[in-house]
Amino acid sequence: MPVATIPGMHGRATTVEVFEPAQTQDDVEILIDRFELGPNEVREGYVTPSPYTSYRYREESIDAIDQSKQAKDAKGQEQPKLLPHMQAEGEAGQKRVGEITPAIEAVDEQQRAEGIELPAERAQRWQDDVEKVKGGNLSIEESSREVLKGRVNRTQDDMVPVGEDDYESSGGGSGGSASKRGEKTRMTAEDRAKSEEAQKARQKAQERREQQNR
Repeated sequence: MPVATIPGMHGRATTVEVFEPAQTQDDVEILIDRFELGPNEVREGYVTPSPYTSYRYREESIDAIDQSKQAKDAKGQEQPKLLPHMQAEGEAGQKRVGEITPAIEAVDEQQRAEGIELPAERAQRWQDDVEKVKGGNLSIEESSREVLKGRVNRTQDDMVPVGEDDYESSGGGSGGSASKRGEKTRMTAEDRAKSEEAQKARQKAQERREQQNR
């Protein structure tokens, strides 16, 4: 599994939050760990679930962050005081939600019957995968495969090798003389066949990504 070195802040203590960022719009960020570092302190040998794991600094202490979260949750449970017109809009919105909820549930049920993973199920599966590899002793490749499977748009199988010849023949690049670029643009029958094959591969990869994002 990947190992990171996390430096503290110069001259002051700080709180570090380690998290797994969302890879697609259907995923959510997962908070993995939170710890404090003293002034100029460095956390070495920190094991992360995947190469995509990130960390950020918070000025507040862990206790202050927890208290702020508890206060926010408590405030969210209170009934807000609304003006009459705002209350009327809220009631109308709730009524509309009640009207469309059966249709949304029907779509979810149909997708579930067809074996399509719902966003909530996808998020829960991702969190379960992160928790599963946190305590394991997997290699970087193995942990990445477990955490990121099905969540990135590009895979090694999707990628089409494009060389310098392909780049220059398409009009890109700034190096080389005009005569050399002219030679590059004169494609043989074999070059055209390779270019058409690469284009088909790109189109197939694009269709595969669109199917995954549905």
